[in-house]
Amino acid sequence: MGFDSLLLSVLKAAAQAAWAFFNCYFLRAGILDGAPGLIQAQTHAVNTLFKYLKPWELQQQGSLSGKHPNSIDL
Repeated sequence: MGFDSLLLSVLKAAAQAAWAFFNCYFLRAGILDGAPGLIQAQTHAVNTLFKYLKPWELQQQGSLSGKHPNSIDL
């Protein structure tokens, strides 16, 4: 995996997280709830970020290619 695909993965994850925050806070009127709406929107954005970065992390560890991340090569 080259630098370009790494950058695209991170940018896609960041864009999806930003959209999740915007959608939850503004479009779904979380702003009207005050602080609880802000916290919910931030939580939703962070969860979305992790959702998009976790497969990339697993691929870096080799588990998506059939190799378990904790396996030992003998």
